[in-house]
Amino acid sequence: MKRLAFVAFCLLVGGCKTIPADRYGITRLRFEGTEHIDARALATCLASHERTRVGITLGLPGSPSCGEPPFDARYAELRLWTWPWTEWPLFDQSLFDQDLDRVIRWYRARGYPNARVVETRITPAAARDSDLVEEDTACERDDGDESCRVRITIVIDEGDPIRVTTVRVLHGEGQVIDPDLAEELEDAVDLDPEERFDEYAYELGKTQLLGVLADRGHCHAVVEGSVRILRAALTAEVDYRVTAGPVCRVGEVTVEGEVDLPVGPIRRASKLRTGTLYDASDILDAQQAVFALGAFSTVEVEADVVAGVNVVPIVIRVTPAQRNRFMLGGGVQTGQALSTTDGDAQLVNQWDLHVLAGWENRNLFGGMRRLSLEDRVRLISNEQFPRFSSFAANQNLGNVLTLELEQPAFLEARTSLKITGLYDVGPDPYAAFFRHAIRAGVDLERAFWERRIRISAGIHIASYMVPGSPMSASDAQQDWLVTYWQQTMELDLRDQPVRTRQGLYLSLRLQEAGFGLPSNWSYLRILPEIRAYAPLPAGIVLAGRFRIGAIFGRENFGDAISADNPLRMGPDIHRFRGGGPVSNRGFLAQRLGDGEAGGTRLWEANLELRVPISQNLWLATFADMGDASREERFRFNYLQLSVGGGVRYYTIVGPIRVDVGFRVPGAQVLGGGDQRELGYCTEPDTLVVVDCAGSSHRGRLFGGPGGAIHITLGDAF
Repeated sequence: MKRLAFVAFCLLVGGCKTIPADRYGITRLRFEGTEHIDARALATCLASHERTRVGITLGLPGSPSCGEPPFDARYAELRLWTWPWTEWPLFDQSLFDQDLDRVIRWYRARGYPNARVVETRITPAAARDSDLVEEDTACERDDGDESCRVRITIVIDEGDPIRVTTVRVLHGEGQVIDPDLAEELEDAVDLDPEERFDEYAYELGKTQLLGVLADRGHCHAVVEGSVRILRAALTAEVDYRVTAGPVCRVGEVTVEGEVDLPVGPIRRASKLRTGTLYDASDILDAQQAVFALGAFSTVEVEADVVAGVNVVPIVIRVTPAQRNRFMLGGGVQTGQALSTTDGDAQLVNQWDLHVLAGWENRNLFGGMRRLSLEDRVRLISNEQFPRFSSFAANQNLGNVLTLELEQPAFLEARTSLKITGLYDVGPDPYAAFFRHAIRAGVDLERAFWERRIRISAGIHIASYMVPGSPMSASDAQQDWLVTYWQQTMELDLRDQPVRTRQGLYLSLRLQEAGFGLPSNWSYLRILPEIRAYAPLPAGIVLAGRFRIGAIFGRENFGDAISADNPLRMGPDIHRFRGGGPVSNRGFLAQRLGDGEAGGTRLWEANLELRVPISQNLWLATFADMGDASREERFRFNYLQLSVGGGVRYYTIVGPIRVDVGFRVPGAQVLGGGDQRELGYCTEPDTLVVVDCAGSSHRGRLFGGPGGAIHITLGDAF
């Protein structure tokens, strides 16, 4: 019966694989003695390999390669099961003997000249004598009883490695090298004295030197290398000899591809000019700049370097993107909003059921202008569970219409003009009252330094109109007109924006409302932020973030911002709030500190340890703290510390992230603060403080005082 079930399962999944009759199938291949070298990278170099198994690897993200680092990674691996439809690798004694030679050659390439295979254990031992299974062979039989499973163990003595003693960059006879260039060449090679000699690092040094020379216009440069190894002393002396050659110039710049777009903006965006000094780094910069125009699906920039010719023609090959794109979708989101009905402040449940439709044109009127329109029809219910019968009665119908127009190469080759507009009718996103919101903005954006620096500046206007609620000093439901300048500066030094392993990211965001502009609320808003990432062994990443913000200003009543009167702080959309999946994860969104009504002071600090399990699956543990307040000073004693963990699964559209955060009892306020101000002793569904006597600090997980769960798309920072 079990066999029939197995056969049925195999038929269902497309067929199960078995070992061919009279052959040995490799079910396991292991190494012993690999103390300093990654066994997985070594295994990729061998023709003999074990059957693929499903497992979990802690560390070493990605697939190891025979000739690519890391060669000394450390990881923990848990092998779980083998899918029955995976192929069985067959044991071949002649190939295995060659594999043993490959082990020695691989170790020597890694700088271990005395490495040797001291033992090989093959079970069953009969596989050593013949690749064919004998009838009387004692082994673990496959289902057909005519084949065997074989296990292999290779025991290695690595020996001591070779250490680099000197690394010299020499210049060809008769060459005159600029001192700055000579110094740059000396610093370009990563192979340093006292390091273990590795052929990969040695060859990489040649590539690095050629890259420096190509960036200085030497397109015909030649780099040769030599290594003097003293086996007795286990030392290596490395020399690179550089022949720079003549300086090259950029030749004709042409644009190729099925393109009905204007060629001039493409050439201008590339900044490649005929007759200028050839710089290899400009090729990548040009490719990124042309792609950033937004009208192409692929961009390739190729330099045609011909031996003996000092003029380098450049070809920009482009493929236009789809001109029109349409989008249709829907979704559900839920949360809580602050209701001030009848003067009572309380939290109410809010459900948002929406249908989304959009259209985008990437070449409006033939000038590579990008126009996108998006409309979101909303059904909003302020009940525990939504009932469609209540939508019409409560007038909880909303609509959000957005427009964005981008003109690349505006006034200047790499400057973009962005015009945005929004009309939002429905409940306020931070409260429960009905309002109309209209926002529009005009911004100029420019990228510098290989697009690592980005600066934008513009002017925005926002109008908030509440039907039947005229402006009032004591009513939050009031009309507002705010006009403000906005500037953003970013410096991105990360190795990559997604799955970042190392680097820094700095940003500064400024807003100035009023100050001569038509506005009934004047303020200055400052929000700097820094993020840092440090790689640790086994592919683990330590990530940290700190941001701090402040709002300074006065509004039309002539009163300074006051914690005693939070309603005189302008429209709540411009205030600081904290808590949520990209802030303090022990709190629901907008529930950190004084977040329900918004604040004028904000500080947040996050520390996260990211641990790879596989290429796309990561685990994380984190500690978050911070505060949002309406005070005139920062409340750094309000730690509001949360700790927790999460899972990230990386997809083509970004990581799907699940985080669970818990608030730490006793670590919310330091120095005698009142825990009740932070939600520990409040009714779950109101802002009314209850008696804390005998209450527990553990609370509820789903939005209660104890913590929160967040399911989102995208990294926390």
